[in-house]
Amino acid sequence: MTDKGTKEQKGWLNTLARVILFYVCTVVVIISTSALANNISTKLNNQLSALLATILTFSLILVFIRWEKLDLNDVGIVPGKMSAARFSIGFIGGLSMAIMQAMIV
Repeated sequence: MTDKGTKEQKGWLNTLARVILFYVCTVVVIISTSALANNISTKLNNQLSALLATILTFSLILVFIRWEKLDLNDVGIVPGKMSAARFSIGFIGGLSMAIMQAMIV
């Protein structure tokens, strides 16, 4: 029994370590793109920073997907039958949260 318990704990710790590693890598990507974009004219630096961060974060997602030996379908990147409905629900939820925050503040 202890062997099974240690395997489950080790699996849980490995998952947690990968999540933290992904988070740290994403933060590094955002900081790096922001620093790179600051050297560009003020009109384009925010857009360029967002574009670079998006591309690099997507690339990071691909690296972690391959590490886990998953497909893009497994993590929901490829659109499916319910994608439009999920997007609509998420958009309406996010918009309502932004409106409620604006009403409170």
